[in-house]
Amino acid sequence: MPPADFGDEIALGESVTSLATGATPAAYDPSDRSANFTQTPADDDDRGIELSEPHPSVGDEVDLTGAGTEIGDLSAGPEAQVEKAAPAQEAPQQKTKIKRYVVAVLAVAAVGGGALALVPDIGAFGVNMISDRLNASAHEAALADLRKRTQAALAQDTASAANGALNDAKAVRGGAPRHRATMAYAGYVAFARSVRFGHRTVDDAFGKEMVALASSEPSDLLTLAVAAQDAATGQLPRARQATQALGAQLKDDIDVAVLAAEIELLASDAPKAVAAWQRANDLQKSARTLFGLARAQRLAGDAAAAEASARAAMEASPNHVGARTLVASLLWQTPAREQEALELLGKVTGDGPVRAAASDPEIVEAYTLLGTVHLTRSRMSAAEQAFAAAVKIDPQAVRALIGNGEVLYRSGRYSEAQARFEAAARADAQNLTAHIGKAKTWLAQERMKEAKDLLKGLQKTHAAAPQVAYWIGRTELALGNKKEAEQAYLDAVKSSENRPEVVDAYVALASLLSSLGRNEAAAARLSEATAKFPDLPALHKAKAEVALQTGRYDEARQELELALAKEDDLGSQFKLGEAYRRLRRFDDAARIFDKVTAADKDYPGLALERGLLFEETGQSERALEMYADALRKAPNDIDLKLRVGSTQVMAGHASQAEPMLRDVLKDRPNSAEAHHFLGRALLVRGTNMAEALRLLERAAELDPNRAEYHLYVGWGANETGQTARAEVALRRALELDAELGDAYWQRGVLLQKQGASRDALADLKIALEKRPSRYEAYATMALCYQDQGNWAAAEEAWRKAIASNDKVPEWHYRLGKIYASRGNRAGAAAELEQAVALGEAPERSAPPWLFDAHFLLAEALRATNDREKAIRHYQRFLETAPTDNAYRRDAQQALESLGAGKGR
Repeated sequence: MPPADFGDEIALGESVTSLATGATPAAYDPSDRSANFTQTPADDDDRGIELSEPHPSVGDEVDLTGAGTEIGDLSAGPEAQVEKAAPAQEAPQQKTKIKRYVVAVLAVAAVGGGALALVPDIGAFGVNMISDRLNASAHEAALADLRKRTQAALAQDTASAANGALNDAKAVRGGAPRHRATMAYAGYVAFARSVRFGHRTVDDAFGKEMVALASSEPSDLLTLAVAAQDAATGQLPRARQATQALGAQLKDDIDVAVLAAEIELLASDAPKAVAAWQRANDLQKSARTLFGLARAQRLAGDAAAAEASARAAMEASPNHVGARTLVASLLWQTPAREQEALELLGKVTGDGPVRAAASDPEIVEAYTLLGTVHLTRSRMSAAEQAFAAAVKIDPQAVRALIGNGEVLYRSGRYSEAQARFEAAARADAQNLTAHIGKAKTWLAQERMKEAKDLLKGLQKTHAAAPQVAYWIGRTELALGNKKEAEQAYLDAVKSSENRPEVVDAYVALASLLSSLGRNEAAAARLSEATAKFPDLPALHKAKAEVALQTGRYDEARQELELALAKEDDLGSQFKLGEAYRRLRRFDDAARIFDKVTAADKDYPGLALERGLLFEETGQSERALEMYADALRKAPNDIDLKLRVGSTQVMAGHASQAEPMLRDVLKDRPNSAEAHHFLGRALLVRGTNMAEALRLLERAAELDPNRAEYHLYVGWGANETGQTARAEVALRRALELDAELGDAYWQRGVLLQKQGASRDALADLKIALEKRPSRYEAYATMALCYQDQGNWAAAEEAWRKAIASNDKVPEWHYRLGKIYASRGNRAGAAAELEQAVALGEAPERSAPPWLFDAHFLLAEALRATNDREKAIRHYQRFLETAPTDNAYRRDAQQALESLGAGKGR
């Protein structure tokens, strides 16, 4: 048999039977690795490799007698042996003994050689040991080539290249199934991929197996693999110690240098990470080291250097994913560079070679950043789509879940938002934002005690976090604990962080101090906030939000315009449109809403606001379409129904709101908010005042700490003439909030009805100072002036009321009546025509003064020689006036004088 070439594997596949038979062994196919060995899963102490083929032999036929005796004879039958026997009598006995010796020797050889199969590194008859020694140089050469290819692939720093490197390592390891150094390096590649591009279960399992199998033969590569495993599993001190020791020995090894740098990044040690990556970059300048350096520089706060390094990584590796996301994260907050950031992210999230080179965690990170950019600019639909795409890839992507929850929260879909925040908290129990998200959705759903308990628990572990303090303040205020709320807001504003919650806390604190009558302290806090955040648009937006809630619409407009001058934000645009609508600047409102629609047609609340605008401009059918569209995305969402219904009530459109609010109340029978707004809807309609008052009182019982709830109890009591009830409720409202302008207005209404017009006027003036948009107060002031006989002041007050809202028929009637009494026939005719037209609208019940308006209008028209109209209104008066009305005879005489006969 020819000698073996040491560069090849030795074919050792013959069976023990061939020793006895002389059979020719089958040819060995080195490419068929699957047939050679079957690995058994290795525990820490069991790293054996089990042979799947019969035990190998070591050569061709073997002559054991040395005298020409053929071993093949041992397999012949008895007859053949007799034929070959010598004539001597002793020959059979001698040959029998020889046969027994040979059989015994073969048995011992077979048992001994087979027993060696239990020793993996030796194998049956020592074949593994022989093979490993003969092929050692070949395996080392293959490993060296593998390391060169792997380092070149990893230098590209893309997931696709890393995946290819890992597959290459697996293949090379398959060609050297017992070569411990190859196993160790394959394990390192698996864990290095996990550290850089995220965990995959199959890779982690393979890496763990390789480390376990290689651990019987200590080496530098095994130390490297174990360190990579420790880094991947969070054992950073142990990983750092091992890589430092390796680095001292292998100063020029790029794998060691990169792993050491990754460990410092994982440990968030910015100075050490920058130094480690710089050293790695000096060893091998590549996308891998440049992007590592960029990450470290960003961690160190050096944005300019991080951007430069990341752009260099993109030049070195055109399909680099992480560098694009990193640069986008640095650019988007500068308005002029936001578009470039969006384009970079689009390369990652869109179809193409960059996305093909990405790992799932990289794509999730890009989608999450994209959602954050859109959410910050209030592009809610785009944000929701981006976060949803991230969660689809990774249902436990914490930041994406939180972002999606925030979108839903701002959209008024609190139950859905709560589910996202809870999922984020389950995925990362230590995430503060996720827990705060849960608390604020509970607060929005009137689960104040649960919210407070959660926030107090968070405060124990995050005592300095301003966002925790701010939401504690919000919760304490909802519970009526004003002193505790004030302290919480003070804790929040102590922070030097530039967080939205700090700004919100300043504005909330100022609002609270005003409600307590401490106006100077409130103004001081707002001045402090302005000095602390002089150029921050968020401060103007927060002030505008409070102004909108308290009816100071022109102030809200000014603040929003200041915010938009500093930042083009879709949410600020939307709020500006709302302010314009409430100021009855309908053309301006329509222009703004068209702009918002062009940017995001599904912006939360847009359909509802457009519906209100259409209704206020007389486009009822289009308004109904908008109300339906407001619920299109979540038609069965109770929180959204409540939001839509309550907004309609506040805008004075109670008939559309009532059925929706009744649905909400069926689902949430203990909701104070649902009771309150349904009561307000009935109060506005005036169709069932007893039920309206009952619902309003129930809301105040369920949540006794809301000043607004007591205000509307007093309002309802005023409407039904229950003065004592109104007095108690309004007193309580002002105890809770001394800045509640509407409470002063309703107390003025009560005082006017009681004949205390002077006191009433004092309260009404305060009401208008605190809430300039409460134009109804002008109407009550006009009644007070009429009680005092001050007709000029009354006339002026009615004009102001009508200028603010020209859709109230009684106001036109009252002003027209004053004009008539003061001889202003033309003015009287114009106002009374409006009063009659509005009073006879089909959706309204006929007001009790309608017949009188017809008579006064007819008189004014006759005086201005408008004969036809005068006749028609005299006739309408006679049709609607009581039969005993004193002016019936005057109307009949007027008709006769106009040539219309006696009339009726």
